[in-house]
Amino acid sequence: MQRYHFFLSLFFLASAFSWAQNPEHFLADQLSSRAIEQHVYVLTSPEFEGRNNGTPGNAAARQYLIQQMEEYGIAPARAEGYEMPFSYLGTRGVNVFGWIPGSDPQLSKEYVLLSAHYDHLGIKQGVMYPGANDNACGCAVVLDISRVLSKNRSLLKRNVLISFFDAEEDIMKGSLYYVANPIVPLSQLACVLDMDLIGRPLLDRFPQKFMVFGTEYSPVLRELASSVKSSTSLEVQLSGTDLIGPRCDYFSFWIHQCPFIFLTRGQQKAYHQPYDIPETIDYSGLYQAARFAISLAEKLTQHPERPQYGKAHYHIDEVKGVLEMVQELKQAEGQSEWIQRFLQLGEGELKKMIRSNKIRNRDRWLLRGLTAMLLTESYRQGLQKEAPKIGPSFEMLENAIDRELDQFLEEQGGFDNSVREEGDEEATDNIQDLIKQFEDAVDLSESEESK
Repeated sequence: MQRYHFFLSLFFLASAFSWAQNPEHFLADQLSSRAIEQHVYVLTSPEFEGRNNGTPGNAAARQYLIQQMEEYGIAPARAEGYEMPFSYLGTRGVNVFGWIPGSDPQLSKEYVLLSAHYDHLGIKQGVMYPGANDNACGCAVVLDISRVLSKNRSLLKRNVLISFFDAEEDIMKGSLYYVANPIVPLSQLACVLDMDLIGRPLLDRFPQKFMVFGTEYSPVLRELASSVKSSTSLEVQLSGTDLIGPRCDYFSFWIHQCPFIFLTRGQQKAYHQPYDIPETIDYSGLYQAARFAISLAEKLTQHPERPQYGKAHYHIDEVKGVLEMVQELKQAEGQSEWIQRFLQLGEGELKKMIRSNKIRNRDRWLLRGLTAMLLTESYRQGLQKEAPKIGPSFEMLENAIDRELDQFLEEQGGFDNSVREEGDEEATDNIQDLIKQFEDAVDLSESEESK
């Protein structure tokens, strides 16, 4: 027994020495690239049938997530267990939640919510959509982060909610249900850290780009995200969320003005295609994304000052980041004449912003259009289809992003009151309410000028 205590003491001394040598990367260095890759392969396997909500494959994926949390010693976040079944706006699904307690008497009254959606598109006309990048990669990273956090829970001062949302592909209905029926009051959320599409490079052309949205609403979040850039080899770009709009579950918290951060590497041609398969994932980049995410999560649990949601402040650095991508994309082969013209138009306007060192309100629309062109395949296709009728212009970019947003929301069929199930009392919103909430959130970000 004495020998056992001797070796146990050596273990804790070695761990303490390792933390003292490199405290900032202590948790990141415990992540396992192999485990993350294995999770991706499991979640995209045929038995999970593409994980569409309400299917046996989705249920099998859910059980896998729960089994992993049980093995990591992560307790259910609800007395009823890990699962939160819901019926919302005509859709049924099951969210999954685990809980890692914080250690600080005061800060443990607050929560950091770490999330990724686990559903995907399922099987269509006999073809399975595996959803490796969307969003098996996000789930894999959240799983491995939760494993490391659970092993090192004494370092966590705030509680951590591990969250896997369902029905994200159906207009974020799983997270929208959650914010209407939260496990803990939304006022106790210090931050939501959400991730999606983190397994492949943006447009398959920018392997180092890693987009971080949401820090514009909180100086504390910007400070913390900037402080952990050294944890990853990826090029971290902090950008305003108004540039992308409602793309994932962070949106449900955004419209309630909860502090949030969304991590992504953007879309590429495999998005929502049956060839979004695990063999195409950039696992080195995925591991680097996980390093940033866990380092930021650790900071969020420890920082003495709680992030507050406020008026957005934009920085000229995001303009420089968009300009770099626009200039590189201009050199790419295979671009249509019209996309090239849009890029040229955007390049000139971005350079004007940088020279003036100001971002005016009207400049945000140009940035939104250019960012959508960079991040969204369907948006580029729409521009290419319609531009010959009108020609490239500032108004064209503005109108196109409005149409793309409306189509994104309406094509899902999710917020039409006619699809409510009988007795579905939770179905109280409609698409007009959602768009209004989004517009209100974006309006909060408008300021006369930002530097």
